[in-house]
Amino acid sequence: MEREKRAIQIDQAQDGQRVDTALAKVLELSRSVVADLLNAGDVLQGKKPLSKSDRVSAGDRLTVLMPAIYDPLELKETPIDTLEIVYDDDDVVVVNKPVGCAAHASPGWMGQLLSAHFLPGVIESQQLAPRSVRELCRG
Repeated sequence: MEREKRAIQIDQAQDGQRVDTALAKVLELSRSVVADLLNAGDVLQGKKPLSKSDRVSAGDRLTVLMPAIYDPLELKETPIDTLEIVYDDDDVVVVNKPVGCAAHASPGWMGQLLSAHFLPGVIESQQLAPRSVRELCRG
């Protein structure tokens, strides 16, 4: 997916601010996301990449390569090598999932997903898509 390129003109309200603070406000992104863009060289003034501590002035024109759009609910095939299948029949699969693997997607989680492991094509013998994932934890 191609990332959007945005032209930004700094107005009087951001005059004198650090570029990370100004862009976070203008673009409605977190400062950490803007810092990542700056560190990657995705924020330019003319042809010059800016750093997060640079200051902006009213009238400055910046070009920002926006972050890729992230859909936290989009599942991608992710095989889990250490997944132990305890029980398996036509209706249910019981697994012992490894630590650090989430049972289902949630906003901000970028690690392995148990539900993505069972997408068609991940496990040749399994042709099911999870309708419900339940996690039973021992305490």
